[in-house]
Amino acid sequence: MIFKEFINKYLNQYLEVVDATNKNQCFDLAIGYCVEVLELPTSIFSGLMYAYQIYTNPTTLEKEKFDIIANSPTGVPKVGDIVIFSNKYGSAGHVVVATGVGDTKTFQAFSQNDPTGSKCVLKTYNYDYVLGWLHFKNWTEINNSDNTMNENITRKSSFFDKVWQAFKGTGSNTDLVDEVTLVDFIDWLGSNINRASNYDKVCNYLEFTNSKTTSFEDIQRVIAGYKSRITDLTNQLNPLASEIKNKEEQVSRLKTQVTEIEKLNSELTKKLTEALNSLPGMQKVYEDRITVLQGQIDTLAKEKGESIATIQTLKTKVDDLIKNQTSVLTIKDLILLIIGKIKK
Repeated sequence: MIFKEFINKYLNQYLEVVDATNKNQCFDLAIGYCVEVLELPTSIFSGLMYAYQIYTNPTTLEKEKFDIIANSPTGVPKVGDIVIFSNKYGSAGHVVVATGVGDTKTFQAFSQNDPTGSKCVLKTYNYDYVLGWLHFKNWTEINNSDNTMNENITRKSSFFDKVWQAFKGTGSNTDLVDEVTLVDFIDWLGSNINRASNYDKVCNYLEFTNSKTTSFEDIQRVIAGYKSRITDLTNQLNPLASEIKNKEEQVSRLKTQVTEIEKLNSELTKKLTEALNSLPGMQKVYEDRITVLQGQIDTLAKEKGESIATIQTLKTKVDDLIKNQTSVLTIKDLILLIIGKIKK
């Protein structure tokens, strides 16, 4: 496809190529142009996040296929050059494809998502915030001249011959193609294009810069590395899983203990409440008992006092008797006298 056909195909249309979660970006237009016009893989800018990085962080494949030209006061991008703006133009920068129309003050370009959300359009820019542009090394000026068109037809015819021989075998003559065989060829070609596209996507996902030089063994090595890493992570996770299980069991036991403690606390609280509620009645019982005991103590004390008084009286009498009757009373008589007094 020549550049003019690319413009006619997508003018006032959306172009989505690489990221369905962030559709119709200027990045999509640049990659679509590289794939459909320059016949480069979709991985041409693999690993880049923002448009301005196409210039500031060129990929290996990008440096292989393009001359990277800095913006200058005298520079003017040629037809098909990929022009990159810095992140001062927008947080992600911007990328467009020059049409070759312009001078040192302004230039025309095929652009998408400028302003945000807009379709593919032809737009005139000045050079504010332009970092530079990429010029395809194998570029043949495409200006819609008869010679260019004829050269393009010849190139594609030769390419078709090679593809047809891959389908039918070396020595097959494309001049003898019939309709039935062509339908089979188209089916075969579509299948291979689909597989090739998927292969490019796999290479891009695995961060290979050039799917054409990437072998199946290269992919196997990367996948084996991922598998090894997964095994290592699994081995690291297994002890953690066991530890988590142990912690869960400990937590479960602690929950059981807490439940039992809460139950015991509830029972103790209930009994304490009952005891506090019955305290006034128990206090009255003990107060009454204390009063009775105090009365008994008072009675005993009174009786003790009377007994002491009686003994003192008897002692006095005994002393008198001893003084007055020492010659008459014997010790026996004295004891009997005392006992008799006590009995009285």
